Amino acid sequence: MPDYREVAEAAVRAAGAALLDWRGRFHVRQKGPCDPVTEADLAAQEAAWAVLSKAFPSHDLLSEESPHDRLADERFRWILDPLDGTQ
Repeated sequence: MPDYREVAEAAVRAAGAALLDWRGRFHVRQKGPCDPVTEADLAAQEAAWAVLSKAFPSHDLLSEESPHDRLADERFRWILDPLDGTQ
């Protein structure tokens, strides 16, 4: 089984790379009143989840941008909130 810390670091680095790729070219949209979301945020979340789900396919994800959990094995849940600069 992969090391949790190593996989988490790889996921964070993938998310960071996605955010850097979007730097200076993303647009903010509102997903609700006073609740912005960007393409960068979604790309970072997907990049991180791609790493995590490959290493741990039965684990669950709880994320600000995906309100519906990807329920698989409720014993393990990753909590993810990419940092794109929106509040």
